[in-house]
Amino acid sequence: MLRFTIENQEKLNEIYFHDSSFSNYTYSYTERAIEMTCTNKYVKKEYSLRFNNVVYHELIGCCFWGENACKDIHWAGYSPCENVFAKLSELQANAEEETKDASFLLKTGWNTGVQYVPMLFEFFTGDTLTILAEEILVEIKEFP
Repeated sequence: MLRFTIENQEKLNEIYFHDSSFSNYTYSYTERAIEMTCTNKYVKKEYSLRFNNVVYHELIGCCFWGENACKDIHWAGYSPCENVFAKLSELQANAEEETKDASFLLKTGWNTGVQYVPMLFEFFTGDTLTILAEEILVEIKEFP
């Protein structure tokens, strides 16, 4: 099993997700975890991914380049996703401003000092899936 954190996030780009089919997406709010499968019938590999301590996930599914299902991956890997970090920082600043008179500081998954790995999935439809997690686990299985 491969483990990706902030220290080795660029190594995500070494995994060949291109032409994989995306399936079995599940999100557990209580565990703050996402699990999914990417199956690549061309290279005969299945990638089981688990995202731990997820603070952000967003799917943009507008079929920009056609009406086929949003499941076939064109590219996936580490991406800086600066716009997501800026968005979360702004939301946190707004939350702190709204609670400045409260007797407690709002603690969220975003302002605890943890560093997050951004992973971006781009689909052949032009749609995208962005996930920020503290750690990403990838198990690679080969099949005949």
